[in-house]
Amino acid sequence: MDVREASSADVAAMAACRLADPSAGAVDSRMAAYLDGVHHPHQALQPRVAYLAIQDHAVVGYVAGHLTRRYECEGELQYLHVSLPQRRSGVASELLRRLAVWFTRQGAFRVCVNVNLESPGALPFYRRHGARAINAHWLVWPDIRTVSGIAIVPYDPDWPAAFEAEALRLREALGAQALRIDHHGSTAVPGLAAKPILDIQVSVASLQPLAAYAGPLHAAGYVHVPGEDDASCPFFHRPRDWPHTHHVHVVEVGGAEERRTLAFRDYLRKHPGAARRYETLKLDLGNRFVGEDAESREAYARAKSRFVEEMLVLAKEDAHADRD
Repeated sequence: MDVREASSADVAAMAACRLADPSAGAVDSRMAAYLDGVHHPHQALQPRVAYLAIQDHAVVGYVAGHLTRRYECEGELQYLHVSLPQRRSGVASELLRRLAVWFTRQGAFRVCVNVNLESPGALPFYRRHGARAINAHWLVWPDIRTVSGIAIVPYDPDWPAAFEAEALRLREALGAQALRIDHHGSTAVPGLAAKPILDIQVSVASLQPLAAYAGPLHAAGYVHVPGEDDASCPFFHRPRDWPHTHHVHVVEVGGAEERRTLAFRDYLRKHPGAARRYETLKLDLGNRFVGEDAESREAYARAKSRFVEEMLVLAKEDAHADRD
């Protein structure tokens, strides 16, 4: 599948995509005028943009949005449609992500969308991707970067309870294989702003064979990401498509990777000043890296590594001081 920016010249293909779905309702006759900047929805501002998803030379989905002042927002999602055969295939998520990247580049972080009651799947889709209700018909993303990849949000006091609930699911899925399950990362440090993704460390007796725990994790909704980390810390996430809500890192119980992760978390818990420095760093990096693709998100992670290593040195010094 390819995704490219659209213009009013593509409206006929967009209309054909929608007309192919009997449940989709009428095509908006003002779409061409909207893309040409002639039709302006209530409180709509310029600029505006649209993207097409194309497969086998046919349009299988589209999304469009513009800047706005509606509901104290900076952006509004105007259109999102995916052809019936392509639903639940990740096309809608990819289109939404592309639009989120565009909004981010425009400096529009608070974004709203009107939920069409003729499309019952729209509400749960937007909610899965982080939108919250304003009223019966409108949802808002307080920060659309949660969709595009890297959004740092204020600490949520519900994160510990959310971890406990997920840890229970993982214990049921993995049984005796899970020798310990720990909440780590920024969401595990009280008061610390973080990406709204729960990082969970699962300690097992041995990382091999990977299939022994990959199968149960897959059954629990997690996707394995093969890579070099499989030798020391196999990585899983859910849901399949971005944005993710949960990350699972599998480590060997008592091993170096397990100790590093917990030492970093515990140092930030013990030293609020260090936690604030980390928060400032992440906020700066979140503005520099849009998160438009896996490479951008990896660059964000690498940019934090120097700080992490510094904190691990200090954590080791702390541990020596406590023993003395």
